[in-house]
Amino acid sequence: MQRKGKRTAIDTTCVNIRGTGASSSNGVEPPHTDIKVTHSVCGEDFRLNGS
Repeated sequence: MQRKGKRTAIDTTCVNIRGTGASSSNGVEPPHTDIKVTHSVCGEDFRLNGS
């Protein structure tokens, strides 16, 4: 079920994508991506370095 409502786009300078990987558990390796989102430290430095 898709909910309808107000949505706000996230500024890309407020998002840091640190990398992708996989974890192994019982022979299964689900992929994952580490993402950080901030409201207070947005900027090119955060987008590239996460700090």
